[in-house]
Amino acid sequence: WHTRAGWIKPERLVHAWLQTPGVTFRGNAEASQLVATPQGWQILDACHAVLAQAELVLLAAGYGSRALAASVSSTPLALQAIRGQISWGMHPTNALMPSLPGFPVNGHGGLIPAVPGPEGLRWIMGSSYQRDCEKPEIRAQDHQDVFARLQTLLPETARQLRQDFNPDHAQGWAGIRSATPGRLPILECVAATPSGAEAWVCSGMGSRGLSFAALCAELFAARLHGEPLPLERRLAQVLLVERRQTKQAVPSASPQPDDAP
Repeated sequence: WHTRAGWIKPERLVHAWLQTPGVTFRGNAEASQLVATPQGWQILDACHAVLAQAELVLLAAGYGSRALAASVSSTPLALQAIRGQISWGMHPTNALMPSLPGFPVNGHGGLIPAVPGPEGLRWIMGSSYQRDCEKPEIRAQDHQDVFARLQTLLPETARQLRQDFNPDHAQGWAGIRSATPGRLPILECVAATPSGAEAWVCSGMGSRGLSFAALCAELFAARLHGEPLPLERRLAQVLLVERRQTKQAVPSASPQPDDAP
């Protein structure tokens, strides 16, 4: 029971962050490779077209950061893919079903009973936890595993929602968490050019991305500008890994003709 807990809509939070002055969002562009140049870094797509270029790059692509970092560093990031799937369904009316609690319930799995949306109220139950799995497809077995947890957590609610977990009716969403062996985020410089242009990575947030993302962003900004740290130095040193002694220097390469956007 989390007495002071609250909940937010991640999509709306991200949209709010993107309104920060100086931020420009580009969608429908998948970064595949980093290339060092005399001017800094180029970010290329799968066809080697230049998506962007800058003196400083911060990779914050979840588990995808591992492959991007590998294009400039021979030391693999210690990231583990952990697949998770939730089950969800709609309330028959825009009112909470009688057997559902009026608040989120957490235990072995968790139930959020009433999430408002354009179509009405939605309940959400999950999540599965599968290590070393990089495929986010929806699986019928996961619906059954989530339902088994609900039967233990809230037996009466499980009886009412049984039909919603039927493979013919079940609805779900799956994604890939990015975790580290120590379950703390990675915030470190993975490569630098001879001119001093740095490539950093911010990943490995596991199941606590909404909390760690904001903290790591504040910590990174403070480090860049020499500002007071947002948390005590001992904790900052745990998160802010500056491996200058092992940081790989990447020779600059001249842009190729087919690199033009």
